[in-house]
Amino acid sequence: MEIATGVQVQNREDELGDLRRYVSETTTSTTLVDGRAHERSNRQAFELSTMAVTARGLLLRFTLREAQARDPEQPYLDALLKGWVDIPLEVMTNRSGAPERIVNWPRAREAYSAALARLAPEHGDIASGVVAALDGMEDGPRAAAVLADLVLLAAAQPRQPVREGRVEVAPETLTASSGASMVVTRFAEFGSVEADACTAVYQSGTTMAAGADASTAEALRATLSTWDGWVIGLEQTSETTAPAGRMMKTVTIRRDPPGCGAPQS
Repeated sequence: MEIATGVQVQNREDELGDLRRYVSETTTSTTLVDGRAHERSNRQAFELSTMAVTARGLLLRFTLREAQARDPEQPYLDALLKGWVDIPLEVMTNRSGAPERIVNWPRAREAYSAALARLAPEHGDIASGVVAALDGMEDGPRAAAVLADLVLLAAAQPRQPVREGRVEVAPETLTASSGASMVVTRFAEFGSVEADACTAVYQSGTTMAAGADASTAEALRATLSTWDGWVIGLEQTSETTAPAGRMMKTVTIRRDPPGCGAPQS
């Protein structure tokens, strides 16, 4: 969603050698109508270093440094996540940092397969199936699947100037592949600009309703550095309700604020 001309969100352009360190935490809980409940979570610490800057985007090196996943029903998810630790992924992105292609995918795929064989030898079929599924994807969907946190960061990092205030989009009715119709509403809001701290707040939300019993609501709130244009802290919440039950998901991503001209960290 593009907002009218206004505040310049990024006052210092991305530069070769920029380094940013983030910590991401995700919790998902599912409750079924029969009372059964399931919760899973993960925590990741990763680095983003800028390898090149072009007119249309960036070449970033994404390196997962720490990872932990907890899922009592699928304990192998911890190995699937840890398999990426210390494997550098060279990623072409747009100017907001949204991943478009993993440039070194063949080399990264082989390193990931070897790591999974070491970390989850008892789940070889599952591991090979995950690698094969990723390998069969097109560049864009593969990059989005492996680098979901970058997709979320980019959603809160507009590179065009934005106007302070709230913009709402008129509800629209969409038809799903199943033939069911849903009403979608969206909004975006930008404000709380703190010139002395070089920060601002970006918020957005989407609600999709398919009748009275099924809906999904997503809300995102991010604090941006107006110095370098990248997220300092972000929280996204989503809730899906259906006749079978309810699922709630929370994602938080944070880094140390760079202030107004401090070195990247």
